Parts: sequence; structure tokens; C-alpha cells
Amino acid sequence: MSSAEISRIEVGALLILAGILALIAAEWLESQGRPVETPVTVTALSGDVERPGVRVFRGEGVSVGDVLESAEVDGAFLEALPGGFLERVLSDGWGLRLKETPSGLRSVHLEPLGARARLLLGGKLDLNRASEEDLQWIPKMKEEWAAAIVGRRRERPWGRVEDLEEIHGIGPRTASAFRNFLEVGEGG
Repeated sequence: MSSAEISRIEVGALLILAGILALIAAEWLESQGRPVETPVTVTALSGDVERPGVRVFRGEGVSVGDVLESAEVDGAFLEALPGGFLERVLSDGWGLRLKETPSGLRSVHLEPLGARARLLLGGKLDLNRASEEDLQWIPKMKEEWAAAIVGRRRERPWGRVEDLEEIHGIGPRTASAFRNFLEVGEGG
């Protein structure tokens, strides 16, 4: 073997090694630029309260107390609530409604956010619970599809969003697009 042949082999090996290192470096750099997803909990406060509205909290485990404190509900009211109620954890998409009677008694009611609000806030509707009217808030949802979804659900619960392809006129692309707005909740 001549020295010219050895240097071609060495150059080839170095080029292959450089290519592998470049691929590893590119993957590492790409992974460094990816944002870390922090879960959020979206709730709402309505009714007889000075600061009603939607509340978005970072992380999970948001309590009734967290929501009421974010609205600066007075301490006397908070102290009057039953023991353990303030620590109750809210699920994403649930809200609180405060009611005050003419005599000054106040109560707190837990209730799900409406379909329109959940969708506007990036939430999803449960395929096994949403009404025809709720389903019609979904972009490109046809009235007859909403009726068919609820009708089929009366026979058996939905197991996966992809099962929407059972409905005449809903193909794989449409079912896939609806995954952005629908989910199958627990027990479905």
C-alpha cells in the first residue's frame, strides 16, 4: 500500500466520523431548543364575586382555595366554608360559581366550564358526554354528525376518537382533525 492510499482511507474514515459527530451535534442542539411543556389547569370563577373570569394556573393540583384567593375573595367567607373544601383539587375545565342570598349567605358551586369556553381555551370535549349543541361548537362539525355521534353513543360508548370514522361522511382526516377538540374520558 502506498502512502497515498493510506491517506485516502484515513480521510474517508475522518469524513465518516465527522458526519456521525455532525448528526449527533444536530440532534443535541435540536433537543436543547425544545420547550419544556408545563401542564396548566384552566378554571373559571363566576357569580357574585368582584373579580369573575377565567383563571389559568401552571401545573396540576389547583385547589378551590387557589381559585378563590386569585380572585381576592374575602377571608371571612373563606373561613366560613366547610373543612377540607378549600383543599379540594379542581380538574382542568371546572369552575366555581359563588352565589349570595339577599340575607348575605354565600355558597360555592362546582360546575364544568361550558363547551364553548372549554374549546376557546384549548380544552377538549368528552365524546361520551358532550351534547349535540356542545359538539356543534367544534369547527367543521356538521349538525348531522353531532346527531349521529350522540345517537351512536346511546347504543354503546365511544372508545377512541378515531372510531368517529364509523359515521357516514367522517373519514380518517376529519377524525384526526377532531382529535384536537375531542377526547374519550374515563370510563369510555
